[in-house]
Amino acid sequence: MDLKPSNIGVSEDCEIKILDFGLGRATAQIMTGYVTTRHWRAPEIMLNWMHYTQKADIWSVGCIMAVATKDKKAKGEISCFPKVSDYREHLTRVVQICGTPDKALMDKIDNESARSYVASLPHYPRKDFMSFFVGANPTAVDLLGQLLDMDPDKRPTAAEALDHPYLAKYHDPEDEPECDRQYDDSFENMELDVEGWRKLVYAEIRSFSPLRKALMDDNMQTT
Repeated sequence: MDLKPSNIGVSEDCEIKILDFGLGRATAQIMTGYVTTRHWRAPEIMLNWMHYTQKADIWSVGCIMAVATKDKKAKGEISCFPKVSDYREHLTRVVQICGTPDKALMDKIDNESARSYVASLPHYPRKDFMSFFVGANPTAVDLLGQLLDMDPDKRPTAAEALDHPYLAKYHDPEDEPECDRQYDDSFENMELDVEGWRKLVYAEIRSFSPLRKALMDDNMQTT
């Protein structure tokens, strides 16, 4: 997807909605690396380029949380990985904060050019997140450390993250159903004319909400 603060909406009832799914879809065999605004982009997207999982979104969530934790008075979209000119500079910044990948992670990097670039960098120890996020809740920093792990296999799933002690007072398993189906992107292979797409969009809107369906039906009857 393209998770970042400007793509997250919060209602008056504190309900959160994702406003832009970007290139959100079921995991494919070959996937584009041009997803997510660069300074919220998970390192494996740059390192493996065409092979990554939903754990990339967990990294983005970590970056969003880091923004709120790092500087609550800052205005606009900032990041602990500031805007940079290209993916190499961004990757360097990630390594400087999260530490040089160990051998196990280096072996997972399929892209030889990316692996060689990371190997050419000076050795950076992982920053002490308590010192980096000065004054932050230690439990929050612990969660951040898990979300911002360069190895996606070591990051928690969304469900696992919700079980973290920092979120205990907000976590409600009864009101947090897990999706039991994958994102349906079959429409991308459809060959329809303008009228066909119009009908498809109309049908989708009608099925979205019973109230909206009733309003649209009333509107159709009066026009």
